[in-house]
Amino acid sequence: MSSSSVTLDYSCFCGERAPIQVSFTDKNPGRKFVGCKKFPNGHCEFFVWVDKKMNPGEKYRELYMRHEALKHMHEALSDPRVNSGQKYQDLCMRHEALKQRYEALSDVNVELKNLNNLLSDSMDAEKRRKVELQEKFDEMEKKYLACRKACKKLLIFVIIVVLWLFLKRN
Repeated sequence: MSSSSVTLDYSCFCGERAPIQVSFTDKNPGRKFVGCKKFPNGHCEFFVWVDKKMNPGEKYRELYMRHEALKHMHEALSDPRVNSGQKYQDLCMRHEALKQRYEALSDVNVELKNLNNLLSDSMDAEKRRKVELQEKFDEMEKKYLACRKACKKLLIFVIIVVLWLFLKRN
């Protein structure tokens, strides 16, 4: 992400702030992720990659393209015919500003897509939980009604036995 880019912060399941971070590991260098400060040893499992994983060929191609662009810009700036005007420098600065804005908006777009996926997954999990709870409630309600019916029958039986014993005595 460029220095002028916009960052979105997420909140994890435990309520902690979970900012977008960049991995510096050998396995995932430069890859963005969102994770709780308590992950993985603080008993919070909130973690998701923001960027898709780049294969080595993509990483090499990206670095090569950046190198070539910088080389062409350096050559253009070194050319005395082009370098003489202030207008060219202004255009270069404007181009760089627009490029940074595009990168920032691209990063925000990726972050929003990932947030949308997180919310969608969370909503799906909540829907499944709601269905499970409704099934448990229905099962408990059936058991309650069956128990209530059995208690009524038992009460009627006890009343009949008591009446029979009372009438038998008299």
